[in-house]
Amino acid sequence: MPFSRDSFPCPATVLSVATSLAAAAVVLRTIHNDLIPTTLRTYLTKLSTRLSSHLTLVVEQSDGLSPNHLYAAVDAYLGAKLSPSVHRLKLNKLEKDNHLSISVDKNQDITDSFQGGAVKLNWVSHSTFVEHKADSKTELKYFELSFHKKHKETVLNSYIPYVLQKAKEIKEERKTVRLHTVDYNGMDYWSSVPLNHPSTFETMAMENREVESEGKMVENDKITLSGLLNFIDGLWSSCGDERIIVFTTNHKDRLDPALLRPGRMDLHIHMSYCTFHGFKTLAFNYLKIEEHPLFDSIKDLLAKVEATPAEIAGQLMKYDDAHIALQNVIDYLHNKERHGPEKLEL
Repeated sequence: MPFSRDSFPCPATVLSVATSLAAAAVVLRTIHNDLIPTTLRTYLTKLSTRLSSHLTLVVEQSDGLSPNHLYAAVDAYLGAKLSPSVHRLKLNKLEKDNHLSISVDKNQDITDSFQGGAVKLNWVSHSTFVEHKADSKTELKYFELSFHKKHKETVLNSYIPYVLQKAKEIKEERKTVRLHTVDYNGMDYWSSVPLNHPSTFETMAMENREVESEGKMVENDKITLSGLLNFIDGLWSSCGDERIIVFTTNHKDRLDPALLRPGRMDLHIHMSYCTFHGFKTLAFNYLKIEEHPLFDSIKDLLAKVEATPAEIAGQLMKYDDAHIALQNVIDYLHNKERHGPEKLEL
């Protein structure tokens, strides 16, 4: 039967009904709070929870002063598994990082499934403040995970390890390789920046690399040998993420033998003057060529003239035309052969 405009109640009637319902709700809340004893209300709440078919797990951000590794894993996992129901996200980006860090804002629900949809799960992010003395507050963040009680063993033994593994994969995928160095002007000697250099071992202008159980260090009187050894394989080396430490020196024979034992300096790369093999790598990097009629002349000159890869690269990058750039390298090497490094004409 079609509705007509006359069949709807008037606004005054609707307002009257709404007011009555609101008043009834206030009365019921008053009865609940004032007439039902607190102990009975607590018992009814616990009974309702006990009769519920769902179980809730709480994952707090920290346990006292120790951060909860599971909380960070859940935060990363949920940040990569967003559903249309989520309408508030938190974004973070370090100045030189290439990716955005996405996490779920508080009071957001995220549904998940496991084992082909057999296990239904619901995550909720929460945040509350804990008051301390002197009017100070600490924010306590935590996640609540709800699911049917019959899946308890599956969640604890399979789903949670799955979340940890996925979070680890996400972290590895987003990990930024950082270059650590000594900064004497800062608050902390060891500082780092993201390593965004495009070069790799394959694009380095070097002869076939030697691998020895030796290494290198730049001497500096502000760092003691004992402190350096403790940093590279002592207590400090086991208190963070994996790292690659690069040492350079022009005087390997002056290094303390304690630095050179296996486990400290594992890879030794000799950075020599530019060889013909290194030159070909540079020619490909800058000119995108692998062969050229002028290569033989450059090969003969490099066998007699000592020039660093940086010097050769400096000549190659001056011109886009391959023939002109290679001829410029030949002229440079001839000039260096005649006058030597002291009287080199630039």
